[in-house]
Amino acid sequence: MFGGPAGYHPIMVQDREALHAALRSPRSEAARDAALELGAVGTIFDAPLLETARAAAEIYYRELVAALSRSDRGSGPVEWPCATAYLESAHEAWDESVGPFEEGLALLQARLHTDGGVAALVSRGCTRSLFSSHIRKRDDLDLFTRLLVVMTCDQDRASAVAFRELSALTNCSRPPWRQRAALAIGGWCSRTHLEELSEIFDAECEVARAYGWKPDARDHVAALQISVAFGRARFGGWEERFRDPALSAISAAAYPRMARLLEQRLLEAPPSSGRDPLRAALQHAARP
Repeated sequence: MFGGPAGYHPIMVQDREALHAALRSPRSEAARDAALELGAVGTIFDAPLLETARAAAEIYYRELVAALSRSDRGSGPVEWPCATAYLESAHEAWDESVGPFEEGLALLQARLHTDGGVAALVSRGCTRSLFSSHIRKRDDLDLFTRLLVVMTCDQDRASAVAFRELSALTNCSRPPWRQRAALAIGGWCSRTHLEELSEIFDAECEVARAYGWKPDARDHVAALQISVAFGRARFGGWEERFRDPALSAISAAAYPRMARLLEQRLLEAPPSSGRDPLRAALQHAARP
C-alpha cells in the first residue's frame, strides 16, 4: 500500500510511543493532535494505527451528528433555523472527531503512498491548505515534488487539487517557497489561467504606478511576475521585462528535481528570447 523504508522519518522512539499511546483514546484532543503529527512525520508502519483510530473516531462523529437532531428534553427533533446552521454544526462535529484522523491519513498517504499521492489528493481528508501548510512548516521538498509530478501525469481532480495546494504557497512569508510556487503556477497553469494572471499583473502594476506600493503588494506582484514569465515562455507573448525575475527565481529557489520537471514544460514552447535562457538556467539548477 505504501512505499518502502525510503519513507522513514527519524522521529524519536519515545515520541513515537507517546503518539501511539494517544491514538488509543480516539475521542480525545490528544489523539487528534497525534494523528496530525503522525501524518506529518510518521512512517508506513503508522498507517494501520491511524486507520484503526479513524474508524473509532468515525463512530464518535456519527454519534455527534445524531445528537444534533435530538432535543435535550426528548420532546422531539430539533428544528434548525436554516440548513446552513445545521451544516456548520455538522462540520464542527467533523473537526472534533474524525476530521483530524482523515487529515493525518491523507498527509501520510500523500507523503509515502506508492501512487504518488493521487488518492490522498482526492480523499475526504485533503482539506484546503493541508498540504501547503505542511510543506511550508516542514520544508518538505519531497511532497512539493510529488505534487509537481501529479500535475504532470494526472489531468483529473488530483491535478487540480495539487495546483490549488501549490498556489497557496505564493502567500508564504518565506521567499524561496513563494518563488517555487510562482514557478510551479507558471509551469502548469492553463492558457486561460495565464491570461487571467497577466491581466491581474498588469492591473496591479497600474494601481501601484498611480498610488504607490502597498506594504504587502510587492511580494504578491513579484510572484505574479514570475508565474506570468514562465507561462508566457510556454505559450508565447514573452517580454524581456520578465527575464531577470524569472532567472533570479530559478537561481534562488529551483532544486534539481524541480528544475528537471520545469524544463520538460518548456520542451514544446514556441521559440522566444526567453525560452532558451530559462532552459539553460533550469539545466544548470538540475545539476546534482
